[in-house]
Amino acid sequence: MENTIVAVSFNIKHTRYLDESGKPINALPPDARGPAILTALYRALVQTRAFDAKAIALQRTGRIGTYASSIGQEAVSVGVASAMRTDDVYHRAVTGGEAGRFLKAMIDDLEKRH
Repeated sequence: MENTIVAVSFNIKHTRYLDESGKPINALPPDARGPAILTALYRALVQTRAFDAKAIALQRTGRIGTYASSIGQEAVSVGVASAMRTDDVYHRAVTGGEAGRFLKAMIDDLEKRH
């Protein structure tokens, strides 16, 4: 019989804002309230998915080299990018390119406004 030693134990708090049908069940956090930020985040998700689809098509036809798809991971990178401050540093992982695209789009948008 093997002995088992628990080296570490932790709990992860789970917070949901929408139910399975998309209906609100909790108030959104302050930094995600209002149509402007939600529209910008959604736009970034859609643009990321479109870029990914195009890159996959180019890779499969031999027009670009190896490409690691980010399908299903867009929200992570877009969310991280949207929470970054100007003095934060982002290190791109293999599938983290969408954060860079989102940051560039945000910077371009800010430059147009000011």
